[in-house]
Amino acid sequence: MDCVYRIDNFERFSKVLKNNDKNVKIITDDLGGNYLRYMFAKSTSDLYENTSGGKKRVFLDKDYEINVDGMTEKCRLSTEWVSSELGDGTASANYLQALMKTINTYYSDVLKIYEEFGRWYLEYLKQDFKLSDLPSVLNQDLLRDIFNHFWQNHL
Repeated sequence: MDCVYRIDNFERFSKVLKNNDKNVKIITDDLGGNYLRYMFAKSTSDLYENTSGGKKRVFLDKDYEINVDGMTEKCRLSTEWVSSELGDGTASANYLQALMKTINTYYSDVLKIYEEFGRWYLEYLKQDFKLSDLPSVLNQDLLRDIFNHFWQNHL
């Protein structure tokens, strides 16, 4: 989720985000169910700080500021996920497959989540390349000279 959040703070999800008492959910009606109803615990929830004791139900190391229903909600991502097939509907948790399908729908130009030979992959797609995107440990003047030399001699 951090990869998606860094892109636009979940702005592309804005049409499907909804305040739900103590949670922010992602509406998944188009997938045939309510599969991401406990996505983020709001700061007003006992789950946010794990004040109810017992099992931690959110990741405590990352806060997300999410614009939903005209308000900014401070939230934490749920730890409650199942890999069940959509349509099962028996788990009181969030469905990984629904999340992957939703990300692939709203961020298809930037991210791609797919399965290949029984393993899941997240591929980050980049449209353009800028020298300023390179790590600072690389000398950008040197790289510029190399690219210019390449383009002059090979095109």
